[in-house]
Amino acid sequence: MSVALAQPDADAAAIHALAAAARSPADQALADELLPLCTSAAATFALARLIDSTAGSGRSNAAPDHP
Repeated sequence: MSVALAQPDADAAAIHALAAAARSPADQALADELLPLCTSAAATFALARLIDSTAGSGRSNAAPDHP
């Protein structure tokens, strides 16, 4: 990632990494919602890593059951 951030096209590389990480509709929705908050290529790469690391984890947007 540090090499990609040093490149002149770091923003484009970060967007590409995010698109590659957001494979499911839920991941895409999360990326769409949080991308406007990413004010740098580093933040966008971090979001891509977060989405990629949680892919297939069985997480759900549903609220947990609590009495």
